[in-house]
Amino acid sequence: MVEHYCTIFSFAESNHDENTLWTGSDDGLIHVSTDGSKNWENVTPQELPDWARVDIIEASKHDANKAYISCTMYKFGDNQPFLFRTKNNGKSWTRIDSGIGRNDYTRVIREDTEIPGLLYAGTESGVYISFDDGTNWNPLKLNLPTVSITDMAIKGDELIVSTNGRSFWILENLNLIRQLSIKNSSTENMLFKPTDKYRVSITPLNKKSIGAPGKVYMLSLGSQATFYNDQDELGNPYLRMIDSGQNPEPGIVVNYFLNSKSSSEIKISFSNDKNKTIKSFSSNKNDDDDQDIKPTKNSGMNKFIWNMRYPDAKKIDGIGSSSNNGVTGPVAAPGKYLVHLEVDGKLISQEFEIKIDPRSKSTVAELKNQHSFLIEIRDQLSKCHETIQKSYSVKKQIDEWSNKFIKAKQLKILSEATLKKLTTQENILINPDLHPEGELDRINLESRLCNKLAELVSVPSFGNYQPTDQSYEVFSGLVEKTNVVIDEINSIIKENLPLLENQIHELNIPMIEHQP
Repeated sequence: MVEHYCTIFSFAESNHDENTLWTGSDDGLIHVSTDGSKNWENVTPQELPDWARVDIIEASKHDANKAYISCTMYKFGDNQPFLFRTKNNGKSWTRIDSGIGRNDYTRVIREDTEIPGLLYAGTESGVYISFDDGTNWNPLKLNLPTVSITDMAIKGDELIVSTNGRSFWILENLNLIRQLSIKNSSTENMLFKPTDKYRVSITPLNKKSIGAPGKVYMLSLGSQATFYNDQDELGNPYLRMIDSGQNPEPGIVVNYFLNSKSSSEIKISFSNDKNKTIKSFSSNKNDDDDQDIKPTKNSGMNKFIWNMRYPDAKKIDGIGSSSNNGVTGPVAAPGKYLVHLEVDGKLISQEFEIKIDPRSKSTVAELKNQHSFLIEIRDQLSKCHETIQKSYSVKKQIDEWSNKFIKAKQLKILSEATLKKLTTQENILINPDLHPEGELDRINLESRLCNKLAELVSVPSFGNYQPTDQSYEVFSGLVEKTNVVIDEINSIIKENLPLLENQIHELNIPMIEHQP
């Protein structure tokens, strides 16, 4: 019990030698054994006060002779931090708590699993970080409340902390901190290696927005949660959870450092392992989707998030959003990828990996088949929408010429016939009666071929698995039917436009009309 003193309060085994063991007691004593506990040596630091409680002994993960200790004296009215480091199994110690508040006593110290000398300390008020093996410390507070940190653990790319009454907290993307720890003092532009990301299915609570702006109570779909539709510092929409944990951003986080605010365009692009460009973004203008955020070009650190999706299918301009359902590009398949930063005429690249969800029973090959199938659907939908857009453009021009010269009877007859034929074919692909605000009435309004093609996307993209045989069969039938309509529209345009153009020329219509 902690009320009884002269008790071993902490114990650690060397990460390099199973016979090297450490103990720390609540009366301020440190002992080490190098022979599997047969013999113990008192190696207490001389500077450590009597009756100090040794909360944590952290045996180094990188150096067999190094260890760290975290101690407290707050029960005796002394709130100063006590952190020590030894490089020779306790023969000598160095105090390493400079930079931590003198009234902010320390409870835990941990060493990074990958970078030697990168340390994390938990105190009565928060978390501190040291990049120089404890010589100097800086706060690592971020959005962590002022709270007592009782322990810390590092798992892969995350720092997990337990608190006294304020739940567990997780700091993601230690990958960036690790790279910052070894970054030299050069002011050159720098692109940091993105953290690898798991490819997980999108669930309702990690979408970008749900429902109306403001506070939302979601009591359906098996998720009882309350949240705000909010925006992050980049302008990205996200769900700010009130009564549950905050999900990580479902995308690849790209961090880059600019030595000064760039006056020229910067570009961020992503490519596959064969260096074929998937999607690119410009600080001046996005070339794929106007809803995607632009890369910032501020002096210092910048952040950009790619949602791991390929470019969307082509949309039809000037119609309700219901006719543009299913255009969202598919999520990239598991594998190696590259991110490129182009700034001031220089190209910087880093590799990252999109990993398969460890809970998934599918293979990488099966998920690549899923991705390829979704790309096929996207491309066929784009082909349909481009043809419809082409038909719209031709109809608009024909209508303008026909209305301009109403008295030209033959021109009007041929124009009306052409417009009717094109509209008939368009209506096989999309339903013109869909609500302009995007509401899809499946009961009263018939789904047309493009709607069916778009709806097919949701089936193979719902989870991490290979598309079913039925999905392939449905897609094959839809491709065959849509291609017939596409060919018919192109045929109408090819046959009727020359006839219309000839009639316009025969009318000897001036390019610019004017009154004498």
